Amino acid sequence: HKILHVPEQVPRFLFAAAFLDAAEAIARESVGSVGAILHSVLPATLLDRIPTATQTAQVRLSQMRVAQMGHEILLLQAARGERMGTYRTLVREHFARGQSMLILVPSVREAEQCAVPIREGLADGRVHVLHSALGVKKFRETWSSVLDSREPVVIVATISGMSIPRDDIGIIIIEREQTDYYIREVRPSVDARPLARAYARALAIPILYADTVLSVACIHILNASEATEFRPLASRARATALSIADMREYKQTRRGEMRTLSDTLISLVKKVETEKSRLFILSGRRGLATSIICKDCGASVLCPRCESPVALYTRKNIPVFLCNHCNTLGESAALCGSCSSWRLLALGSGSELVEKQLKRGTRLPIIRIDSDSTKTPKAVAALALQFESEPSILVGTEKAISCLQDCIPHIAITAIDSLLAIPDFTIEERIFSLLLAMRERATQTLVVQTRNPTHPTLLAAQTGDIRGFQERELNQRRVFGFPPYGVFISIARFGPKAVVVRDIMRLSKMLTAHHPILLPVQKGARRGSSIVLIIPRAQWPDENLLALLRTLAPTWDITIQS
Repeated sequence: HKILHVPEQVPRFLFAAAFLDAAEAIARESVGSVGAILHSVLPATLLDRIPTATQTAQVRLSQMRVAQMGHEILLLQAARGERMGTYRTLVREHFARGQSMLILVPSVREAEQCAVPIREGLADGRVHVLHSALGVKKFRETWSSVLDSREPVVIVATISGMSIPRDDIGIIIIEREQTDYYIREVRPSVDARPLARAYARALAIPILYADTVLSVACIHILNASEATEFRPLASRARATALSIADMREYKQTRRGEMRTLSDTLISLVKKVETEKSRLFILSGRRGLATSIICKDCGASVLCPRCESPVALYTRKNIPVFLCNHCNTLGESAALCGSCSSWRLLALGSGSELVEKQLKRGTRLPIIRIDSDSTKTPKAVAALALQFESEPSILVGTEKAISCLQDCIPHIAITAIDSLLAIPDFTIEERIFSLLLAMRERATQTLVVQTRNPTHPTLLAAQTGDIRGFQERELNQRRVFGFPPYGVFISIARFGPKAVVVRDIMRLSKMLTAHHPILLPVQKGARRGSSIVLIIPRAQWPDENLLALLRTLAPTWDITIQS
């Protein structure tokens, strides 16, 4: 027999005990298990081999805890420049107390952008950026550097880096808290914001929600005295004026075509060309036209495969009908499916049509960023760099926004009406936030084209009345019981029609006490039905309902908005 020496086992840290407590708290109010939630948010690059902390870091992590400051919710509603200045002040204060900071951001680009002003005046190695685009080697090196540091650090991270087990974190900041990019799309559809709040509660530290326009959910908890203003919230936006171009002034041509570019925007293009400046044009949709209708019977042209409305695109310089849900292509010479008329009318302006019409009237380079023209993040970054480095016009969908610099001389929005038509109770809040963000970025001009110039959301954005908009939105949601006054649950089932109908009817009978609403639903090429439940806030969480939802197979898509 031989006695073998067993080497000392070095502990490996992937998340702190408080983070596990946070995941358990979220699991109690959702359909996801603790394991599923952790798997959704933990960095995949570390799951196969967890980095080993140095001996110094092991002792520090096992012994260190920040002074129990107490959990509280703080709110900061201010322009981006003011927020960055506030973060730098907080860094100095927390470093003086021997505490680290965790700043969560919604995207890779914003992680890099946010770190730049925070690094000003700090020694190298005090600010670390963690996100999924770093690559396996760089991510592991950064993770280990954060754990090995004997001094307090600032961690700027997307959701993939929020679990890093620095036990000296003194505050968690949610930058741009209103955006939905914090939500994982795959089941269990984890939202990083409530998870971060649960983490801060478990650590007994403050959490700071910050944005140019805070979500109405934040204003709701402020009104209920559950949150505190870090500093007085900005009630009005003080940025570049918003000019509204009324597209009702332009009538159809004899060929039935509608004007895409207003006289105001055409004049702006000429000004940009004369000044050799830059112009970003935001289009709500891609393609030539966002919908096709029959001029005789008024019916929409539908996809023959999934029956969704088709849009007009060009492929190899040939106009085609394309379904944005299942990608089915069809000839643009098709007849109306309802009355067989050939008199079809293209409505709405997509990014491709805006680009096409701009080329007729300017010599400036025209760049387009949307999911048709740019397939990879590398391609998007290259085009964004081209736009930032020379006089040019960039036409893009929302995909382009996060790739651009903070300051752009001129901005125009051509199809805000198509966004306002989206059937989502949060859409006006999102559009108001988008318009205020564009006002903040535009240094000289902001033009918005619309056929509904008196829409309350557009007028509020034009006057910069942030608090007035938030209170109006809260009043509307209170009437209908929408979040934050209730919990909105969507339970969707996809598959063969007969199977979907059978399962939906069976489940709806089990949910009769909650007054289920049955609606058709579609995601990509998948068609199905959904059950919508609106639960009063006072009745949530409903343990019996959650227990039932947890028994449903992964073939069900469950979304809980609270």
